[in-house]
Amino acid sequence: YLEQRLGNPDLIRFIKQMMYSGSPAAFTLIFHYFVMDYYMPKGGFQKISDVLADFITERGGRIKYRTMVEKIIWENGKATGVRLPKGDVIRAPYIVSNSDARRTFLKMLPPEATPESFKRTLRETPVSESAVTVFLGVNIPAEEIPTQGCSHVYYMQDYKGVDLAGSFDDETYYSRAPLELCVASLHDPSMAPKGKSSIILQALAFMGYADGWGTESGKRTERYRQVKERVTEQLIANAEKVIPGITEKIEVKFSATPVTNERYTLNSEGATAGWTYDPSKAFNSGTKGIWGFRTPVKNLYLVGHWTMSPGGAPACFMSGKMVSSLVNWRLRLRV
Repeated sequence: YLEQRLGNPDLIRFIKQMMYSGSPAAFTLIFHYFVMDYYMPKGGFQKISDVLADFITERGGRIKYRTMVEKIIWENGKATGVRLPKGDVIRAPYIVSNSDARRTFLKMLPPEATPESFKRTLRETPVSESAVTVFLGVNIPAEEIPTQGCSHVYYMQDYKGVDLAGSFDDETYYSRAPLELCVASLHDPSMAPKGKSSIILQALAFMGYADGWGTESGKRTERYRQVKERVTEQLIANAEKVIPGITEKIEVKFSATPVTNERYTLNSEGATAGWTYDPSKAFNSGTKGIWGFRTPVKNLYLVGHWTMSPGGAPACFMSGKMVSSLVNWRLRLRV
C-alpha cells in the first residue's frame, strides 16, 4: 500500500515501524489517525472500568473481585454455570466468558465439550503482540517536559528501523526500538503530585524475546529479572533523548513485560489485542469476525478482544453490546 503511493524508501520504513505487522492498510491508517489525536479520561483509563462497574452495581448486579472462575460447568451438551475455587457453583441459563479464548475452551471446559478441530485452531493461531511498559514518576513539572505540549509521542531514532520478530536474541534491541512515550499528567494534572509528572514508556514485545524473557517453564528467575531490568534501562535511555535529564529525575519506577501481562490478565503470551492482526493468520477475520462471540458450546458466549480480529478495545465494547443484547432477547423469549 505504501510502496504504491510513496517513492521514498526511508519514509516507507519509517511509517511501517508504527504499524502492526500484516494488519490491513485501512485499519492501520484509521488506528493511527485516532492515536495521534485522542483524549484520556480524567483519572486514567481505569475510570472507564469504574464507570462500567458502577453501572452494573447500580442496577442490582454483583461483582466478585479476586475470584477465579476455575471451570465452566457443561451438562447435557450445554453450559449451565461456573465453579469457583472453593467449590461454589453459580448457575445461569447463559454463560458469557470475557477470558482468554484459549483458557476458556482448553482449560475451563471438559475436553469433550469442544470439537477437536476448534481446539486445534485455538492452539495454532498466533496471538497479537504484547508490550513492555515502564511506568515512571519524575521530579519534572509537566509543562517543562520538551514535547511541545504533546502528551503522546512516538520516537524512532532513525529511518533504518528494526525487526522485533527477528531480534529475539538481540540484547541491544530495545535500545533502538520505536518508543511510545505518554506524559499522562499533561492531560490530567491529578495523575502526579504538583510539580512532578507521570510518564509511561512502551514498546512492542513478544513472549519469545530472550527465551521467554529469561523464564524457565513459565517461572520467573534471576535471569528474568536481569532481562527485565536491562530492557527497562534501555527504554529509559531512549526516553533520555526526548527528555534530557529524565534519568536523574526518576523517583518512582516499575515495569511490566509480556510475562507480567500474562500473569495479571491471563491473556496468552501477554497479548494486548487477542489474536494476531494479520488477517491471513487470524482466528476470526473479515465478516466472520463479526460473529466471533458465538461458540461451539451451546449457551456459552465469548466477549472481549478474542472475539474478532483486529481486536483491542473496540472489539471489547462491540462484542459486549452484541452479546448483552442477544442474551437479553433470549431471556425475554423464555418468559
